[in-house]
Amino acid sequence: MKIISIIVVIFSLFGYGHNQSTKRNPRCDLPGGTAGLCRRGINGYLYLPIRNACQKYLSEGCTTVGRFFSSREDCDKCRK
Repeated sequence: MKIISIIVVIFSLFGYGHNQSTKRNPRCDLPGGTAGLCRRGINGYLYLPIRNACQKYLSEGCTTVGRFFSSREDCDKCRK
């Protein structure tokens, strides 16, 4: 009986770890780009869900919003 309990606990932990590592950033599903009327150039990467890809992006604005990321690594986390 102890062995069965240990096996159940081990499989539960593997399942929990898998779910934690596959959670996507909620920003991945939002519209992306820049906001505000500032004329500041902003470089980064925009996640394109239709292509499941990240594209280098240059825009003007005050701040970034949604699925706009400052690094390629952060953007790649949105890819399925």
